[in-house]
Amino acid sequence: MMPSSSVPSRPTARDARALRETQDIAWLTGPEALDAVGAFVAAAGGSLVSAEVHEVHHRPGAGVTVGYDVRVQVSGDGEPRPDYVLLTTGSVDDADPAGLAHVMRLANGDRVVHAWRHPDDPLLPGLVAASDVTSAAARTGLDGDPGAAVLELIGYRPMRRAVLSLTTNRRRVFLKVVRRDQLEGLLVRNRCAEPAGAPPVQDVWPEAVLVFPQAQGEPLPELLARDGAAGVDPRDLLACLDAIAPEAMDLPLRRPWAERSRHYADAACNVLPEHAERIMALQHGVASEIERFGQGPLVPTHGDFHAANILMTGVAITALLDVDTIGPGQRVDDLACLVGHLTVLPCLAPQTYVHVPTTVARWLSVFDRAVHPGSLRARAAGVVLSLLASMPANHRDDAARRDAVGRLEAAEALLADAARF
Repeated sequence: MMPSSSVPSRPTARDARALRETQDIAWLTGPEALDAVGAFVAAAGGSLVSAEVHEVHHRPGAGVTVGYDVRVQVSGDGEPRPDYVLLTTGSVDDADPAGLAHVMRLANGDRVVHAWRHPDDPLLPGLVAASDVTSAAARTGLDGDPGAAVLELIGYRPMRRAVLSLTTNRRRVFLKVVRRDQLEGLLVRNRCAEPAGAPPVQDVWPEAVLVFPQAQGEPLPELLARDGAAGVDPRDLLACLDAIAPEAMDLPLRRPWAERSRHYADAACNVLPEHAERIMALQHGVASEIERFGQGPLVPTHGDFHAANILMTGVAITALLDVDTIGPGQRVDDLACLVGHLTVLPCLAPQTYVHVPTTVARWLSVFDRAVHPGSLRARAAGVVLSLLASMPANHRDDAARRDAVGRLEAAEALLADAARF
């Protein structure tokens, strides 16, 4: 009989899904996708002049969405006008009829894709209202300020959420566009996070848009770039987490990044297919180490606790942002999220974040007394794996490739360090 290690494993449903999504990325960024974009533009009365992939969003198990920068010629117009078209294999079943009014269904054999132009996102009905600068300025009261209001799209995750800023010479507010079914839960999470520094909700629009005032302070990454945030006491970061209201324990439990490592490994293999074997070995190691160290006690957690979500005034924490994932969890996962994000900063901009490795070592010496050191490093490796998975699968330039390989190496180093404990 052959040793069990020599018997090839039978493909699983997860393997089939991962293969399908790999094929979907190739499909939605290839020549056939240009035909789909052209068909959508033509149905709206224009002709496609050019189209270029802008961003690829891959959510393992939830489909692939690709945004295209396009130029469209409309009869009677002079120069072609710019536009933004999105294609998705994700489900739009939760959209209400009004949300589907501007969405086109396209089929090619058994493959189905839905297309829309920004801001007509089928699951974010508030994005249209939030993207109208005149209306948004009136609804927020910024139209009374001197000068014109300026609207900027800061972040957009198709069919999930969007964040825009609206600015005048005097003030700035932020508009967070969410799905209707998530609105009430987000309001509860924000109230739980206010004692830890989350800006209070200023207004709520019926279209599921939350309005926030500008919080005071500068993002922690700016301090990290200057001197590695040398004056910041990592114990203050622990105190910030301790300040989350205990009512957060009543919210639904959410699996942390590290415990979804297999999903992220599948996506990461699309980013660095030539390193698929290393990626899967990393994922196996993360899962094994997490099992070895076991679970810790449940406490109120942020769920996405990293430097970009922390504002500082001097060396004091003055605001905690992006609290959509507040809820019960393990303290080690919040700290692993922070350490994982810190670890990849030098991969992204090595000359900017030259002091960060020293900061990571200094902060770990404090965090190691709050949680299990081995569990912290193993889970941080899982976070870095998720950050590799979030990179564009169709990266072309050498800098992006170096960043991706650097993230893989950083995750491997964290996992190897976890083995010491």
